[in-house]
Amino acid sequence: MKNLSNVIIIDDSLEEVEELRNEFIKGGCVPLILDANNAIPAYSELPFVPRIICSDIKIIAGANDEQNYRQIADFINDLVLEDTAYIFIAWTSNPTKFEALKTYLENNEGLKQKQPIQFLCLDKNTFTVDILNSKIQEIDKDIYSLFYWKRLVAQAAEQTLDNLYILSKHNQDTTIGTILNSLAQVSVSEERIHGSEPKIIIEQLHYLLADTCNQTILSNSSSNTIFCSAIQGAMSINDDLKPVLNTMLIIDTSENNSRFVFPGDFRRINSRKFIKLFLQNNPALKDKIGLFFKSAKLRKQELLYGYLGNKNDDQKQKIDNIINKVIFGVIDITAGCDFSNGKEGLHKIVFSFLVPKVDGLKIKTSGSIISKEISLDDYKYTLIIDAKYLSGISARDITKNTSHLFRIREMSINDVRQKVLFHNARIGTSTF
Repeated sequence: MKNLSNVIIIDDSLEEVEELRNEFIKGGCVPLILDANNAIPAYSELPFVPRIICSDIKIIAGANDEQNYRQIADFINDLVLEDTAYIFIAWTSNPTKFEALKTYLENNEGLKQKQPIQFLCLDKNTFTVDILNSKIQEIDKDIYSLFYWKRLVAQAAEQTLDNLYILSKHNQDTTIGTILNSLAQVSVSEERIHGSEPKIIIEQLHYLLADTCNQTILSNSSSNTIFCSAIQGAMSINDDLKPVLNTMLIIDTSENNSRFVFPGDFRRINSRKFIKLFLQNNPALKDKIGLFFKSAKLRKQELLYGYLGNKNDDQKQKIDNIINKVIFGVIDITAGCDFSNGKEGLHKIVFSFLVPKVDGLKIKTSGSIISKEISLDDYKYTLIIDAKYLSGISARDITKNTSHLFRIREMSINDVRQKVLFHNARIGTSTF
């Protein structure tokens, strides 16, 4: 029970919830008690997102069953948004009404997109802490593991705040503001901070939070049991889900700072001049990338033939159908230290492109090719990065001849950078 949080208890008699409230508190969770006789706050007025809603079934004195069920449905409708992950617990002295309430809520049109992930029932007449704990054990192991993770993150956030306070307290002439400013300057040179302070500072706090989370998980022996239990019997990943998950893990969805080209930026190529600049610093690429100098659609097709399957009629037809939807670009893999220090010079970029995902269109495997399925604007693509095609161009020329499409997260771009530079160092195509 100690891993639960964000509990709301609704009853028309606050005395009847006292024991339940106390047991939640003993487990480390302070529930929000709502009096059913008064107006229930709307979602926007709540101090947290509800994850467990406990409600008495007889919520209106003197009302019939349907009126009580309708009132509970109205309360839930006010308390949660669509697709909120929460558990509903009927807290009642008449558990025989539970199935009828469950059926009513499941078929309520207003709750169509607000259904709980699980229904449970607690009998007020026989309530004990052991019964409460046994009901907690009935919570789906998958969702319980997420509740557990959420609690760890919340604890880590509190500890991170205290760590920063302690740092300011024990260092003379140091304030929290000084520390936050220092976090930004450690990450990015001062001239690049202006206008981006909140984003940069929050990014650095994320690192501190992640470290504290890891320490908390390592020190908690139950973490292995909880997460391993959640994935027991789990099916293999659905192919349709891969692009969505990859996008969540790989793509940084934060707003782009248009004043600069950042490491990890995927930049759409907007002009042939950019290809000329690309080739100036790596003439060996002309045989392949030089196809961009030709305006005929056939030339772009020939370029794709080198990456996508065999050159049979079926594959060629599939390429013909998607050629105008392929997005050609480059990814900035400049080392983070070079960017942070604002060093003058060329940005290291690698040729890449997005190919719409089509059944039967396979990406050729090669030591120089990195590919990931992602989802952008509800379309599924394969992101292809070719380590062979590495070059260096100034930030000014990049911003002038390309447009920002998305940014790859730091962890992922570090992996891409390592693979690209390792490939080129191994075969001796480029040095930087």
